Amino acid sequence: ARRRDRNDSFDADAFSRAANALFWRRATEVVQSAALQRVDLFDCVVCIDMCGDRHRVRPVPLGALAAFLDEAIGVDYTDGEHTEVVHERNRRNGALTALAYAPTGRPPPEETHQMILKTFPPNPGLSWRQMHDQLLGMPAFQEQLASSDSHEEAIDALALGLESSQRGEGSQRGARAATAASEAGRGAARAAGEGWT
Repeated sequence: ARRRDRNDSFDADAFSRAANALFWRRATEVVQSAALQRVDLFDCVVCIDMCGDRHRVRPVPLGALAAFLDEAIGVDYTDGEHTEVVHERNRRNGALTALAYAPTGRPPPEETHQMILKTFPPNPGLSWRQMHDQLLGMPAFQEQLASSDSHEEAIDALALGLESSQRGEGSQRGARAATAASEAGRGAARAAGEGWT
């Protein structure tokens, strides 16, 4: 970790703790988003974007990570090899890999964004795979999956962690999709006796 000097106001420890808290608040939405994208959750890196006022948490396939970061924050991600090693280790252990990032406030050529690779182990009562499989087995979620080939509006709403009342009128399809995904995902969590939020 980079040591802060008195002119550097970025607090990497506080950022890391905030990213952890944000991930756990949005864990259900992460599983739902992967299912709506029709990708295996374990083939993804969960991107925890803390760059703006509206933080986003979204699974991104590992092979698309560099392009995603370039488009999202204009960063040329060069740590792909290390990420692949950590990702494979986590996958074997049933854990998810995440990459949290936020602006540092430093001008170029300094490090303009802080990036931290994170590991989130499975919940003891309900593994990531069990949660995903239970979600896919729910009729409401299957109905939602069958309703469209693309669920981009719902995926965006899930990334933002928006409640259905916060979603705009213009994205009713996305609101319905995210609501169905949310209800199905929380139902899967309840079925396993875990109180995911």
